[in-house]
Amino acid sequence: MGGAQAIQHQDVEAWCRTMRFPMHPDEILAILALDHERRAFDAAQRGKQPDDEDDE
Repeated sequence: MGGAQAIQHQDVEAWCRTMRFPMHPDEILAILALDHERRAFDAAQRGKQPDDEDDE
């Protein structure tokens, strides 16, 4: 059982379109970076590396 799936660019784009909320590209990069850190932390708590999640 893997952790949460990574947020994808198309997920952010769809949310922005649905909510009619424009985001600056730097804001999107920050969201993706925070998501990566959250998944890395979750993986460390389970004793795995974040890249190992795709191997399951």
